Amino acid sequence: MDFMTKEFETLRDSTTLLAIADQVIQSPYPHFVVLNQRDELAGVLSLRDLRASLDKFEEQQRTTTASTN
Repeated sequence: MDFMTKEFETLRDSTTLLAIADQVIQSPYPHFVVLNQRDELAGVLSLRDLRASLDKFEEQQRTTTASTN
């Protein structure tokens, strides 16, 4: 049997990764509805999606260097 909850949290499609991580840490929900500027559904973000983004971000941070020409 599948269950859906009527309670959920929303994020804006313009929300930064850091702000998303903050909200996720404080939230009891594993999924977040993503809305655009017109309050239309832009997508759904899962904790799995966030982990993948954070892994990519961490890898980018480790490999990014400042170089001068």
